[in-house]
Amino acid sequence: MANLPSLRLAHGDAWVRRSPAGLDGRTRTDHRGPLLTKHLVEGRSCGPCVACCSIFQIPALQKPKYALCKHCTGTSCSIYNDRPDDCRKFFCLWRRIAAMPEQARPNKIGIVFTYEIYDPPPTPFRRHYIIGRAINDPAVFDKPLGRAAVDMFIREGSLPVFIAHRLETKMVYPDPAFSDAILNPTTTTHVELVPAALAWRKQYGMT
Repeated sequence: MANLPSLRLAHGDAWVRRSPAGLDGRTRTDHRGPLLTKHLVEGRSCGPCVACCSIFQIPALQKPKYALCKHCTGTSCSIYNDRPDDCRKFFCLWRRIAAMPEQARPNKIGIVFTYEIYDPPPTPFRRHYIIGRAINDPAVFDKPLGRAAVDMFIREGSLPVFIAHRLETKMVYPDPAFSDAILNPTTTTHVELVPAALAWRKQYGMT
């Protein structure tokens, strides 16, 4: 099975700002650390990967989710120099995290990993989180490299982790027992998890 290095997201070095609607059309408040929002891996480029041109909604181009952008040539963007700010400012986590190797580039692994925020969050675990979206076949999450990439974010442990394909989204971290301890520390039956759950709540910023 593939293995990926340990990862520290350092999102605790947070900065907060209001930002305009992103690729999903939502306005949000950012609570993201430098590695997830400012850093780009030196010498790494998108190359022929056009995964983000397919799976994301781009309001400025009236492009829905999971539809290839009409400006995509298959390997690049035909309006690259005049592309909307949503596209210009977007970088997947493969562009930001050196621990993700070349074979984890979205068009090679079949998954786009991003750091996202809901404002307001629909659930406590979707305030800010990691999500991996299958580009075509959700079976990629069961392949060795797909599992290894998801496990890398789970091992890091400071953010919720989701996997998704089209309309289906599943939280894979925290698991059901730990999430119950996080959400219900005074009533959970998983009392052995409460100390870790309280620490997790604090670092995540839950009140």
